[in-house]
Amino acid sequence: MKPIFTNALVNGTARSLSGDYADFASKVNRRLPDTVVNGRQTPTVSNFREIFSVTSKELAKTLSLNSSLTNITNYLSLVGRARETLQSIEGKLELLEDVINKSAGIIDADDYNASSVGAINTVDITGLAAAAETFENVVPSSTSGVGLGASFTIHADGAGSYNVTNIVSDGTGYAIGDKVTVPGNLLGGQTSKNNAVLEVTSISSLTEQLLLDELGNEIEFASDDIERQGLQLEAANLVTEVTKIINGSEFWDEEIFGGLRAVGYAQVGYQASETTLIDIQQLSSNELGTITEAGFLNTDFSILTDVEGTLVEEDTLASSGTTTSLYGWKIGLEQVSLGTFVTGSDAATGLITTTIGGATTPNDPTPTPQNTDSPAQVSRGDDYLASGGTFSYSISGSSLILTSDNLTLNGGDVAHGPYLISDNAVDLNAGDKVSFKWKGDVTDNAFDVYAYLLNSSTGAKVELLDEYGNSDTSFASVDNTIASDGSYYFVMVAGTFDYDFTGTITATESVTGTSTISGVTGASISGTARSGITSITSSGTSSGATTYSGVTQSTTSGSGSGASFNVTSDGSGNYTINSISASGSGYSVSDTITINGSSLGGTDSTHDLALSVAAISPSSFTGLTQLSTTGSGSGAVFSISTASDGSYTLNDISTLGSTYSIADTITVSGASLGGETTSNDATLTVSSVGTKTFSGVRQLSTSASGTGGAFQISIDGAGGHTINAVTSGGSSYEVGDTVTLSGADLGGVTTSNDLTFTISTIDATAGASIYISDVSITRLNESDDILAGIDLSTETKANAAAAVVAAALKQIKYRDSYLAGKELALTSSINEITVQRTGSNLLLPPSNTNLIEQSVRDIKRNEVISSILGQIHKADSLSKTGILKLM
Repeated sequence: MKPIFTNALVNGTARSLSGDYADFASKVNRRLPDTVVNGRQTPTVSNFREIFSVTSKELAKTLSLNSSLTNITNYLSLVGRARETLQSIEGKLELLEDVINKSAGIIDADDYNASSVGAINTVDITGLAAAAETFENVVPSSTSGVGLGASFTIHADGAGSYNVTNIVSDGTGYAIGDKVTVPGNLLGGQTSKNNAVLEVTSISSLTEQLLLDELGNEIEFASDDIERQGLQLEAANLVTEVTKIINGSEFWDEEIFGGLRAVGYAQVGYQASETTLIDIQQLSSNELGTITEAGFLNTDFSILTDVEGTLVEEDTLASSGTTTSLYGWKIGLEQVSLGTFVTGSDAATGLITTTIGGATTPNDPTPTPQNTDSPAQVSRGDDYLASGGTFSYSISGSSLILTSDNLTLNGGDVAHGPYLISDNAVDLNAGDKVSFKWKGDVTDNAFDVYAYLLNSSTGAKVELLDEYGNSDTSFASVDNTIASDGSYYFVMVAGTFDYDFTGTITATESVTGTSTISGVTGASISGTARSGITSITSSGTSSGATTYSGVTQSTTSGSGSGASFNVTSDGSGNYTINSISASGSGYSVSDTITINGSSLGGTDSTHDLALSVAAISPSSFTGLTQLSTTGSGSGAVFSISTASDGSYTLNDISTLGSTYSIADTITVSGASLGGETTSNDATLTVSSVGTKTFSGVRQLSTSASGTGGAFQISIDGAGGHTINAVTSGGSSYEVGDTVTLSGADLGGVTTSNDLTFTISTIDATAGASIYISDVSITRLNESDDILAGIDLSTETKANAAAAVVAAALKQIKYRDSYLAGKELALTSSINEITVQRTGSNLLLPPSNTNLIEQSVRDIKRNEVISSILGQIHKADSLSKTGILKLM
C-alpha cells in the first residue's frame, strides 16, 4: 500500500499518524463489514481510508498554517520595531535639519563668505601636459573668483605634468582657493584635457594686512558667532542621539547596516517558498554626514534595475556616448591609458582617455609588458591609439565580461579598455578587506588587466590587480586589506596586448640598394613588321568557271613565302579569293603577290591574278635586346608586339639598362621580330630616362617568417629608391625584419640591383575578454560614527550639512515607506490564510467524526478507537480553537 504521509508538511505529525494508521489498517483489513446493520450503511474499507487520509492531510495543513501565522505575527512585530527605530531617527534628523537651516540663516556674506583678497603669492597647478616645453607669460582664460591680471610662466615636463616656474604678474582681487584655468591649446595641447588649473594657495601678506585693517568689524558679528556655536553644539548632541538610537537598536549590526542584507525570513503563504525579507540600509559614514552604501551594489552584475528596498535612483540599462549605465556601475566603452604618459604620444596629446571617475588614471607598474621570445620583445605601452575593432560588455551568470575585439594597433602595443567603475564609493577602514574574482580569456593575442580602488576624496589609488598573459586563465580570487581609512570607488580596466609582436607592414625605413642609372623608362618605336597574311585584295581577268585550292604565289615584291589561297573564277572574267589556306610568313603590308594565269586555267600575263597584302598576323616578342644604339647606353630589355597593319608597339621595358640619354635611338634586329635585318628592324627613340615607379612588387626574401608583403617603389635614375607605399601588408612580420626585393622587378637585374629595407611599423590585431564577479567587502570592525562631522563653521559647510541631512531624511522616509508596504503585504498574507481556513471544504465536520466513531464501534476494536479518535479530536480542536486564536 502506498503511504499517504510521504508529502505531509509537518513531519512529526506524519510519523505519528502513519503509525496509528498502519495499526488501524492491519486490523480493519481482517474484518470490516460492508452491509446494512440495523438499517444503517456501514462504511467500507475504502471509505475509512479516504476519510482518514483527508483528515491527516488537513491536520498537516492546519499545523502549517499555524506555523505561517506565527511567523507572520512575529515578522510583523519585527517590521513594527524596525519602523519605530527609523521613525525615531527621522525625528532627530528633522530637529537637526532645523538647527542647520537656522545656522545657515544667520550666516551672511560679511561673516562667513568674506575672505581676504589681493595679489597672488603662491599657486598649485594640476593638468595633463601634452608637450615638453616652457610657455612664457601665459594668461588664464577664466577664474572661479573675481581676480584679474595674473600671468604665469608654465613648464610642461614631457611626462604629463605642469610646473609654474614664475608668476609674471600677480594681479589683484584673488582669494585663497580661487582656481584659474589656462587652455590646453596655449600649452601645446589639442583638447580641453590638456587644460592647466592653478589654485591660489596664498596671497600677498601686505594685501592681507590691509584688508584686515579695512574690515575691523569682527565685533559686529560676535553675537552671530555665539549663536552659531550654540547651534553647532546642539547639532553635535543630535548627531550623538542618532548614533545612540541606531547603536542601541537590535538592527545595528554588520549584517544589516553593513549593506543590503536580510534580517530574517518569514513564511507568508501556504508554500514554504513564499517568503519575504527585511533590511535596513546603512546610515554610517566617515565623511561629512554623507549617507553611503556599505558595499558595492550589484556585485553579481545580474541586476539591471534597482534592488528591492534600496534608496537608489532606478537606473535602467542606458548608454550615453561611450558610457553605459548598469545598475550600480558605469562602463566606459573606450580606450583608456594608464599613466605615466610618453611625451608626444596619443595619450599625452589627449587622443586617449586618461581619467576615470574624474581622476587621472594610476601609474601602471608594468607599463611595458614583454613576451618570452629570446631575446624578449618589450612593448612600448598603452599610450597609442588603436583603430577599428570594438569595445563591449556582456553578462554571463554572475560575471560581467569586458571585451576588446579586433583592435588594430602597432605591433607589441597594449590597448586598455573597456573599464568599469562603481557608482558608489564605499567607506572602508584600515583592516577592511576588498575581494573579487576574475579571469582572462584571449580572443586574439593576449590580455592585460588592471584593477584598483580610487579614493573619492584624495584621488589616491590602491592597486588590486595587475596581470597580463597570452592564454586563458581560470577564475582567481583577489583579496586586498585596506591600509588607510577612506571612501573608495572600485575600478577595473580591461585590455589587450599584442604578445606576438607580429602583424602586417605599415611603414619601412633603412632602404639600401642601387637602382639602374639613367635607364630607359620610355621610348617611341617605328619600323615595318613582317608576318603571315591575314587579309588580302585581288585583281585580274579569269578564264572559265572553276575553283582552285591551295594555289601558291608565282612571284612577290617582298620576301614573304609559304602563303596559299583558295580561288574561284566565275566564267565572267572575275576572280574571288575564297580563303587564305596558308598565311605563310615574312610578308609585309602592301606586298604584291602574283599567281600566273597558267596556274588558274588561263594563260600567263593575260589571266594572271594580282594580290595585295592588306593585313598580317599580330605577334608578340619578349626579351629583346638592342642591336645597336646611337648613344652609350646598354642593358635595356624590351617587349615588342606587331600590329595587323605591320606597325610595332613597345609593350614594356623589363630591364631599363643604364647610361641612356633622351633622343638616343636603339635598333632592335628585324630578324628577332619575325622579319629580316635590316628591312624589318624596329627603331626606338628614347623619350625618358631615370625615374620610374613599380607597383605591386613582392618580396624576394625576408630575414624572418613574414609573407605576402608587396610595395610600390620609385627609382630616381641616380641610384636611389623610394618606397612610396605598402600595397599589401602581408602577415607575420615583426618590427626590425628586413625585406629584399629583386632587382629584376625594379628595372635592373638580380642581385646587383636588389633592394633591401627594414620594417619600422606593423599593424597587429588584438583582443581579449576580462571576467569579474563577486566584488565584496569584509569588515574588520563595525563603523563607530553615524552622521558624523556636521560642520556649521561656514555658510558653504552649513549648506552642505543641510543637503546631507535632507538626503538622510529622504532615505529614512523611503525605508519607512518600504517597511509600511511590507506591513500591508504581511497583513494581506494573513487574510489569505484566513480565506484558506474558512473557505476549505476538506476540514472534517462533527457529523463525519460521529460517523467514524459509530463505524469503529461496529468493528469493536477499542484499541483502534483510542488511537484514531485521539488524532481526530486533536485536528478538530486545532481547527476550532488554535487557528481562531491566531487570527
